[in-house]
Amino acid sequence: MERVASYLQTASPRRLEQHPNAAGNWTKATFRVRLRGERAAKIYRQLLPHFMPVTVERVTSTFARASVPI
Repeated sequence: MERVASYLQTASPRRLEQHPNAAGNWTKATFRVRLRGERAAKIYRQLLPHFMPVTVERVTSTFARASVPI
């Protein structure tokens, strides 16, 4: 995760708390990094061809609302 954060040029990833899922099993660790504006758009432009169509729609509409071209 540190390498991903370095690639994205953001702060070190923050580990979220782990909680058991509905079956009572513990889930895997989840991390979060935050990107905004043009830096995020740059990364999404590279990743967009690999997303499912629903995700592409969600990403493009989010950036459109923020007036950031994708």
